[in-house]
Amino acid sequence: MSGVSYYRDADLPCFEIKFCDTQGLAYKIHNHEELALGIVDQGASRFWCEGSEAIVHPGSFVVIPPGIFHSCNPADRRTWRYKMLFVQ
Repeated sequence: MSGVSYYRDADLPCFEIKFCDTQGLAYKIHNHEELALGIVDQGASRFWCEGSEAIVHPGSFVVIPPGIFHSCNPADRRTWRYKMLFVQ
């Protein structure tokens, strides 16, 4: 896989999984209506959340409650791979 893809199941409409395997992807500060659970698989990430920033390494688990402003971007421009589960 290369790029961004999603998995959705009509029988479980309250769940969505986002798979990212890409270079140069960047996100502005934003929030979600749903709970977001993420795991970085490859490449470090700069995780900004409500004024604080941390470097998130492969194997790290991130929990973002609904409505919380955040951004997550690659720490460098090499391949960045992560999964994010969104739960309504």
